Amino acid sequence: MKAFVLAAGFGKRMGALTQRRPKPMLPLNGRPLIYYTLFQLYRWGVTEAMINLHYLGEQIESALQAFPHFPLHFSHEERLLGTAGGLRRGIELGFLKIDDWCLLANPDSLLQPEAQDAPPAPESLGSDLDALLYLKPLDPRLEATGFSFSADAKDLIHISPSGDYYYIGYGLARAGSVAHLPPGETEELRPIWEASGKRGRLAGRKYAGTIYDVGTADAYAEFQTSASDPIPAELAGEWRNFLADWARAPDDS
Repeated sequence: MKAFVLAAGFGKRMGALTQRRPKPMLPLNGRPLIYYTLFQLYRWGVTEAMINLHYLGEQIESALQAFPHFPLHFSHEERLLGTAGGLRRGIELGFLKIDDWCLLANPDSLLQPEAQDAPPAPESLGSDLDALLYLKPLDPRLEATGFSFSADAKDLIHISPSGDYYYIGYGLARAGSVAHLPPGETEELRPIWEASGKRGRLAGRKYAGTIYDVGTADAYAEFQTSASDPIPAELAGEWRNFLADWARAPDDS
């Protein structure tokens, strides 16, 4: 399975924290946020990933040069292309083919998933869907897009102002769903998913695990002062090995 890691943004919600480094490089327990994302992708068996870069992107690329666990491809955006435009560039660069499914990942969402949250095999999704989104019940305090499950098809969802669920920042998208965009055009995935939902081509899955959103300065600071650990105790050994293999990898930069 291929993955697309969204790392190009300015991180404006982090305030002064991102004046000199991009959000994915902000540390938790001494490790950049993006390390935790790559660890989860590694545990899910991702075979290669593309990371889009823009704001201070050279810091991210430099930090990941010796990453040993699967190939990383860097997509440098001269201007921000948005979530859909960035994914569309993966086709342009040859990273994705039209029929490929791609796992979407956001470094400012820390996942501690249950076994049932593992992404399904791409071949099980078929061509009648454009995306499969992981959802959690919507907290009224969150400023998030609402999603509702279809009344007559248990897995289909659509965007709804009165929706009871929100997208947690992880999902799978079919490359063909953005292939109609002109190369280099800035576009977000939301309007594409809105159209897909109306056509019965958008699926949802309720996420059973824990998620920590550290995408704002307040949430990031709160997590750092909490008793929570980005890596649960049962995965501590696997995490240490993940980092140790990385440290032993030759740096070809």
